[in-house]
Amino acid sequence: RKADLYSNILDSLHQRIKYLENESTVYYSEYGDHSLTDEMKNKSNELYKKNSESLGHIGRVRDIGSFIISKEAIEELNKGLNSGLTEKDWREMYPPDFYQKELDTVNNCLQRIIIIAKKDLEVK
Repeated sequence: RKADLYSNILDSLHQRIKYLENESTVYYSEYGDHSLTDEMKNKSNELYKKNSESLGHIGRVRDIGSFIISKEAIEELNKGLNSGLTEKDWREMYPPDFYQKELDTVNNCLQRIIIIAKKDLEVK
């Protein structure tokens, strides 16, 4: 059960990473020299939906996961979902920079969760 939970956490973080990477691509396409294709719009909508689901899943893991996974993992999830960026930052920052900061935070969280999971599951 513990391994499954860690696996689901990693999958959710990967979904968030895909979403953030795609949003930068969408921004450049939408505001660059060419518009979004229907395929790009569909992909963006699909990734947005998966991202929303993964954020919900991570929220549930934080709430119930402390009974199964390490406290350290829960703390890292809390950090990994909080880049420190605010709505004001979203309005004032260049969007690809905003997405990159979010992406860096989630990537760092992913790497830390892998290390914590290996330790918690006693995998070398």
